[in-house]
Amino acid sequence: MKDWDEPYFLTLTVKACKASQLKRYISSMLKTFQKIVEKHRKRAQRGTGLKLIGVKSLESNFNPKTKTYNPHFHIITKEKWMAEVIKREWLVRSKKGYTAHWCQKLVPVTNLETGLIEIIKYGSKIFTEPDLKKKAKQTDTAHIYLKALDTILIAMKGKRIFDRFGFNA
Repeated sequence: MKDWDEPYFLTLTVKACKASQLKRYISSMLKTFQKIVEKHRKRAQRGTGLKLIGVKSLESNFNPKTKTYNPHFHIITKEKWMAEVIKREWLVRSKKGYTAHWCQKLVPVTNLETGLIEIIKYGSKIFTEPDLKKKAKQTDTAHIYLKALDTILIAMKGKRIFDRFGFNA
């Protein structure tokens, strides 16, 4: 990855869901992503395209106000066009109303080490501010929502939360 000239950081997300939907959302997201990568891998094998190269992680956070979960991917691609292709196909393949263009983040990676730390640091956000709109003051404390954390861990059980695609490590 140190040899990548133009790495890009991409966040792919879907609309928030209830606890009972989280496992299904995560499975659907993983299948959709795999279909995108597989399509381009096959095109590269046929000589009609280029394969997508990058690393991804699956994450979910919990909103204590609305009691909803936000599953999403953090991805670093080798080049900008790869991130753009993944983002475009993600939006096309997702069910209408479950994704929005403005929710998907695409930015250049200025520091590869920092970018990698961002995608591999966790699969769930254990500490959550009670009021998401306010930054925690030094006297405030974050809360651990154990039931929400358990829901996230159960939904991710057996899933590969960190993975590479398009290259062998």
